[in-house]
Amino acid sequence: MADFLALVCHRENIFGRYLLTYSLYVENNDLWEIFLNISRKSDINEIIQKYFISILKKQILIVSIETYFQFINSAMECFLNIQTQYQENFLKILQTCFDAFVEKKCLDEQYSYQLSEINLKNLLRIGFRLSLMRTDIQQSCLLIIRRLLFNVNEDLRDTYDKLMQLFRKVNDFDENLRNKYDPTVVIQDDWLQDYIISIPEDWLKLNQEIYQNLCETHRNNRWIIYIWSRIVCLSLLKVKNENSNEILLKLNEWIQNVKHDVYDANDTLTIIFVIHVFEIIIARSNRSIVSFPNIKCIMNIIIQIRQEQQNRLNVKQVDDFIQSGQQFIQNILSLKGNMLNIFVFFF
Repeated sequence: MADFLALVCHRENIFGRYLLTYSLYVENNDLWEIFLNISRKSDINEIIQKYFISILKKQILIVSIETYFQFINSAMECFLNIQTQYQENFLKILQTCFDAFVEKKCLDEQYSYQLSEINLKNLLRIGFRLSLMRTDIQQSCLLIIRRLLFNVNEDLRDTYDKLMQLFRKVNDFDENLRNKYDPTVVIQDDWLQDYIISIPEDWLKLNQEIYQNLCETHRNNRWIIYIWSRIVCLSLLKVKNENSNEILLKLNEWIQNVKHDVYDANDTLTIIFVIHVFEIIIARSNRSIVSFPNIKCIMNIIIQIRQEQQNRLNVKQVDDFIQSGQQFIQNILSLKGNMLNIFVFFF
């Protein structure tokens, strides 16, 4: 059958009709072998791609994870025997089947429970192997990464436990992939919804020991640092403006309680936290510095960051905020001077 299909692979009507009919009467294993045999024997033209993609991406959905791995292993062996000019077309067929299989297994609750951590890691390796010619990350690989790293264990209720589990998972994640891909193009905000912290209620529960553990666990892992930054940002965005002064006081006190109230260039999590507090709660309010409560710890750290790590924050925003406060004080002093002159003039 493979010889016949290879012979008519340039005649679309005949090839399509015979392949479709054949696929209805054979096992998936036999259909896969026909695909590999034809790929070895003929040029993988648009007709072959069109009909094998149409048929295989449907058939692949009903095979087990173990069978799928067998299919991929045999395809990778076959790949070595395919003419160079047709290898990309062959990979496109495999990639389409992979996308369909992963989407079905990851998103359908009927099948998702069958995917163990080992299975997910093997699927991810396959996904990146198939996409060697692409610079972006295909959606199927993103689905696997989300399942691997961001699915919350149902037994975990405490915010700290969720964060620690997440940090550990990311630290254990494939280092080559972490180095190759920027987290900003991989990790999506909606993946972090289970990790958003209610401020100030839940945030204040991060005591000194808990917070220190988080600080020691990130290991300057750029994926973890990005995740922390987004969690802090998304959490602060939920803070209501009318409660901002009260919240700022509590956060300032929290920094003191966890013993991270003195600027340290290596205290990455605290620096990120303070910068977001300034940008989201303080600077966006467009209020003068004198209208805020005494948040000395937060402002001291901000000023130190502005002096030593200017690339980490909006320097102009900090300068404008401080200058507005200075201008306000000058105006008050000027007003007092004018009032005194008027008083002397009349009396």
